[in-house]
Amino acid sequence: MLPDAKLIYILRDPIERTVSHYLHEYQRSRESRPLAEALRSFSDNPYVDPSRYHMQLERYLECFPLSQILILTTEDLRERPQHMLRRAVDFMGVAPFQFEVLSEANVSERRGQNNRLGRLLESPRAKRIGRRLPRPAVELAKFLNARMSKKVRRSVLEDVTRRELMEFLRDDVTRLRALTGMAFENWSV
Repeated sequence: MLPDAKLIYILRDPIERTVSHYLHEYQRSRESRPLAEALRSFSDNPYVDPSRYHMQLERYLECFPLSQILILTTEDLRERPQHMLRRAVDFMGVAPFQFEVLSEANVSERRGQNNRLGRLLESPRAKRIGRRLPRPAVELAKFLNARMSKKVRRSVLEDVTRRELMEFLRDDVTRLRALTGMAFENWSV
């Protein structure tokens, strides 16, 4: 084990993270159920458990003190990227340097659901082969995949399910706030 390791833990509004996780799996055809059905039960749910940050952090605290874990949020990174990156660099003990802030990715309202070509293109073997192909061939494959993909609307969490999920996560977020001293004021929980 690395007892002096420094960890950076980046959190996102747990409700938004849960929905995003579902959409990611649905878009890649790894999930076929509607969102409400996928979230029917919150306990031991593969979409909800990763949003239980206090529960996850407790496991790390068995090996590392909180002083060795920097907690950032995606909301702060989006709103104040230079400041948050400077905090991370200071925390890690790295010499300061100028950052190039990149534009936000993955912000479209609609994404394509992978078809067979998309799943093939994402396979490890295809990625290895793709590195050897001329760039125009790779771009053509991506273009064809985008044209053949079924468009998927971003799922909206029904109000009842949202309230139930918020209630389920409330204790975990309350304990996270108490442990870290952070308010997470932009979160829905």
